[in-house]
Amino acid sequence: MPKIPDQSSRYHVAGDVLEHKDFETLTHPNWLNDKVVNAYLLLLRNQANIQDDGHIYVMPSYVPVQWSSSNLQPWLFHKVKLHMFQWLLIPINVDNSHWILLCANPAKKTVSLLDSLPGRDNSRYLEQFRKYMDLRSEATGELAGHWMEDRQLQSARQTDGVSCRAFVLLEYKWPTVP
Repeated sequence: MPKIPDQSSRYHVAGDVLEHKDFETLTHPNWLNDKVVNAYLLLLRNQANIQDDGHIYVMPSYVPVQWSSSNLQPWLFHKVKLHMFQWLLIPINVDNSHWILLCANPAKKTVSLLDSLPGRDNSRYLEQFRKYMDLRSEATGELAGHWMEDRQLQSARQTDGVSCRAFVLLEYKWPTVP
């Protein structure tokens, strides 16, 4: 069993700060929290970008929470040139009970939702993403136009009711962009 850091420990992981309570989510039967999911995806991003496997930008899971907010200005990432990345990844917590991963290809202007539980209707997240990108485009002048859904990217399927977080973290091997 992994050793959990003591109560006062704080670790900087890929630009995020993880505390004792975050590490506790790594032990069974706890659910991984958003800070662990975000930090892990940032670590994978760093590794992929260093190895030049493709340039990836990860938005934190806090961004989709803000999509229904009336003030998205602080969450538009004005200084980030998204068109320079092959993939934009956004982990999404659905109803505080399930994780999915939004994958967007800025060059092709396609977007996919990877969901390890088939049959769920997550189309609202595609629409919210499109509206967010329209607003971001108005503010930055970048990536204007319609984003098409790409159904070619598919998630592996989980066989239990608790491993969706792991699927979001492991859905990382992307096809190369031609």
